[in-house]
Amino acid sequence: MSARRIGPAEAGLWAGLRTQALAAAPDAFAGGPEGWAATPLEAVAAELACARAFVWEMRGRAVASAQWVADPAEAARGWVEAVFVTPDARGRGIAAMLLDALAEDAAAAGRRELWLEVAPRNRAALARYLHAGFRSPPPGLPPAVPARGTIALVRFLKG
Repeated sequence: MSARRIGPAEAGLWAGLRTQALAAAPDAFAGGPEGWAATPLEAVAAELACARAFVWEMRGRAVASAQWVADPAEAARGWVEAVFVTPDARGRGIAAMLLDALAEDAAAAGRRELWLEVAPRNRAALARYLHAGFRSPPPGLPPAVPARGTIALVRFLKG
């Protein structure tokens, strides 16, 4: 079992995992399965060219995905997106290990903070992120502005 970075050449793999994620939890992600299904693979590949996307593989099959993207307004900050673990692979700590891989990669790229947003009703994801070292931003930290109705969390990285 391990995390592996993927790029534009694996757009089909990423699209398959995103389709599963949106079908399993349509309210947990921006957009929805209908909009995603119409996304051409060229657009998925372009997204992967701008992001640092990872999959977690178990027995030769991708069972989890996540990516981080640079914050255009703050060089020290990255944003975690598209975290998903297939239902059959949940409960094994894969999300935490995948988030650790993202944190290592972001720190190596010079980021000092990783931020994410989570819907308050998504209690399982909120617990997962807190377990993986994400916290409410401390007072005085320049705030990242979360989308309306979401909770912003930050994980400080070792550089």
